[in-house]
Amino acid sequence: MKKKLAALLAVCLTLCSCSVYEDEISIDTPAGLQYNETPEDSGSDKNDTNDKTPSADLGDSTPSVPDDAPAQTSPPDTDGNALQTQADEAVQQNEAAPAETKPAETAPAVTSAPEKKEKRLAVPFYSQQDYPTGCELVCASMLLAYYGYNIAPIDLINAGYVGTGSVHEDFMNPGTFYGSDPNKVFIGDPNSIYNYSYGCYSGAILAGFEKYFAKEMVDVADISGMSLADLCTEYIDWDQPVLIWASNNMEATHREENNKWFIEETGELFEWVSNEHCLVLVGYDDENYCFHDPIKGAYTLYPKALSEQRYRELGCQAITVHPWE
Repeated sequence: MKKKLAALLAVCLTLCSCSVYEDEISIDTPAGLQYNETPEDSGSDKNDTNDKTPSADLGDSTPSVPDDAPAQTSPPDTDGNALQTQADEAVQQNEAAPAETKPAETAPAVTSAPEKKEKRLAVPFYSQQDYPTGCELVCASMLLAYYGYNIAPIDLINAGYVGTGSVHEDFMNPGTFYGSDPNKVFIGDPNSIYNYSYGCYSGAILAGFEKYFAKEMVDVADISGMSLADLCTEYIDWDQPVLIWASNNMEATHREENNKWFIEETGELFEWVSNEHCLVLVGYDDENYCFHDPIKGAYTLYPKALSEQRYRELGCQAITVHPWE
């Protein structure tokens, strides 16, 4: 019986001792103070977290904490779940952002060469082989044949459409010459290079056309003064060939002292341009004008700039005809 009472007394003392210790710790520890882990003596287990001592003295000198002091906030959550959440958000942002792509490398655009512009009119061709100084008459026959009017070059003279004239020396004044006006008549013989045979300018052919078409519904046009480029735009592009005056082989023209004479009707001194030549403008391309040249052949090409120059040297003479529709 005594043993049982002693054991019961020991249990009661133990329970009372533990309760007093716990009440002292919970009441006397100031709010906000933390515990620091203190290492035990050598040989103690560093993972043991049960032994903790206050970081400040628990005596009466401990300052009281004001009631309105801000509450201590918890440090950021750095556990594994938070890190995984941040990683997931980064992945979602990367997926939402448009992928940075380089512009596609494309081959340079292939540009085709500009289409070459070319024009040719189907004008019948006649040679001046039998008319060494009659290029103007031969070209006139080609122009007429294009519109269906067939007449031999010499017949333009023989039928009286194109008048003729001559040049002669004044025997009383050697070296002085008198003659007809080549703007009105053909000077000399188209079948010969002798006896001061020269040819004519546009006025003589124009007058011949007007006589030839006197009873025909055909317009005869003096279009002198226009450039070859404008003639192509205004006439060749509209399928109308044009007679023009330039030079043989588009070579330089020149003037000679013995190729001057006084016009008998007016007394005006006239100077013939040596190397004069008549051609039919029948087309062009990007670099050249195209002519029926009665000396060289059909569709003869001469450079544009050179042709314009020789054409100007002869006064930009040009004529054409246009039948009524």
